[in-house]
Amino acid sequence: MTLQNRLAHLIDPGYAELTGDLDRANEETRMLRASLETVVDVLRDETISIRSPAAMIARLQESGYDTGMLDLMVSQLGWDQIGGMGEGAAQERTTAVEQAIRLFRYSPLAQWSIWLWTGWGLGDKVTVTLKNTAAQKVWDEFVTAERNEPVLSEDTVHELSDWLQVKGNRFLVFFTSTKKVNAGQTTIRVMDQAEVTPVANPLDKLDTWFYKREFIGGTLNQAMYYPDHRTLIGDGNLVNKRWALLLEAKIVTSSDKRADLIQPGTAVSILHIAHNRKDEQSVWGWPITTAAGAWVKGHKQFAEAHLGVALAIAQFVRRSKVKGGSRAVASVIGQIASTLSSSNYTDGNPPGAAGSWHVENEASTTKELPLNTGASDAKADNEMFMSQAGLGMGLLPVSFGLDTARWATAVEMDKAQAMLFERYQRFWAAQFRKIVRLVLLLASKYGPSTFTDKDTTAEISTDSFSLSDYPAVSKAVADQVKNMLEPYASLIPDDTTKALLSKLWSLSLDALGVDTKDLTSEDAFGVGLEPEPAPVPPPMPPPPGGEPAPDDEDAEPEEESAFIQTLQVALQNLEAGDITPDQFAEFMMAQIGEVYSEHGETGRSGSADG
Repeated sequence: MTLQNRLAHLIDPGYAELTGDLDRANEETRMLRASLETVVDVLRDETISIRSPAAMIARLQESGYDTGMLDLMVSQLGWDQIGGMGEGAAQERTTAVEQAIRLFRYSPLAQWSIWLWTGWGLGDKVTVTLKNTAAQKVWDEFVTAERNEPVLSEDTVHELSDWLQVKGNRFLVFFTSTKKVNAGQTTIRVMDQAEVTPVANPLDKLDTWFYKREFIGGTLNQAMYYPDHRTLIGDGNLVNKRWALLLEAKIVTSSDKRADLIQPGTAVSILHIAHNRKDEQSVWGWPITTAAGAWVKGHKQFAEAHLGVALAIAQFVRRSKVKGGSRAVASVIGQIASTLSSSNYTDGNPPGAAGSWHVENEASTTKELPLNTGASDAKADNEMFMSQAGLGMGLLPVSFGLDTARWATAVEMDKAQAMLFERYQRFWAAQFRKIVRLVLLLASKYGPSTFTDKDTTAEISTDSFSLSDYPAVSKAVADQVKNMLEPYASLIPDDTTKALLSKLWSLSLDALGVDTKDLTSEDAFGVGLEPEPAPVPPPMPPPPGGEPAPDDEDAEPEEESAFIQTLQVALQNLEAGDITPDQFAEFMMAQIGEVYSEHGETGRSGSADG
């Protein structure tokens, strides 16, 4: 129940009958009326330049506002967006963003968490692969063009994720040339979310049609409306149709300016990337540190406080008791004090060296103060603060170097943590697919290219942690792939086998940081190509002095020659040891001589007949 409803319920005279306590009801009604009047006075106070909850609460406290009502007000400001504070949630989100910026700037814990999420989401680089060659050329020109370096170069593209984690939103603005020169070429920039207000479908607050940008141009406050990317590239004249509906609903006026009409020769649109949404009926994202802010600040304060303790202990102090009055104390101080000064560069009473002796008499008693920094307690406190802060940002203790008892298995990561990282990878892959589709469709709408939605289908690869980074998992997957392919190699069609090999090689080389665009494409593996026929061996040349034998498939195979049979028997006898190598050599020479003699006679008779 909101504060308005509670006030209406309590002020209602029927409340007394329900409670059965008229006096108490009258008193509460009087107090609530007085509190409500105070709230109205504060809301009407024109001296409050910033209508934030903090400013209003401070003003209410000065007015002697009822403390019980103030507590209720504070609670409702945080949860129910009470009364005239319809912008309470927006103010709360703005406060969370401001806090996140400070934490990212000064807190090592917040900075590391944001860097870690970015490392997993975008890896070392982002590679986009398109099957359509013409589409690939358009994308390569867009992503490598000098005009887009502030957003998409290898040393700046990660800031998209960094600031998305810090602020919860990124508003990417696309300027596409409609002129004959460079027609269809797009330039990308990032708009400050503090200047942007989404303008939604009057019947659906989650369907954004335009974005109102309020900014200072020169010395004047200006406002301009930018079409959402879906509005601009929609079928037909969708952008004008939606603008007309907003005019009809009196959400905009005829005097309002549209960015896509203000800049001649340029089509303008916005892609809104939101992360960590906290309200299901809002398109706004929230900083990753929102839930963990108090813990991150607490951990920073704790670490700094413990550092102060450690430094104080490191600069340890001795306590001496002197028997005597103030003169005796002053005398001892003079004895142990340093004699260094601006005019005396030699210390006549330097501090003792390490391990030196301290000698005293009964006039002075020296006592060492405890040098314990409470390290064991500090370690436990540090782990508690850091764990809570990490969980608030979606990270397990092992991500911060804690939980060292499980360090041997920490490399493999808990499955829940790995699933969160993989989901963030898929999140950014989805955003880049949107960017690819938008750039190609803009090039098709305003340039010479012609692309369909099918041509915009892209494969997004990030050089980030993968299964190859987890040895046990990697081996298990490799064995599984081997068991899947080897037994069925003869049953899987050739094209399917080639496609599988292409994908496996692509994933493996991507994990090693190798550009696989041309090396592992389906064309490179010959997917869909007819296999080349096996080469036909040339015919055997005819034997000397005769014609080639006829190729008769039904002919009976000739029996082995007597020479071959004799050679086999001789080899068996040699292996059995029945004859010596010398005897085998003499036998072979005799057999060769007989064969030569037979062929020689045949050759001479053949030539004579000829």
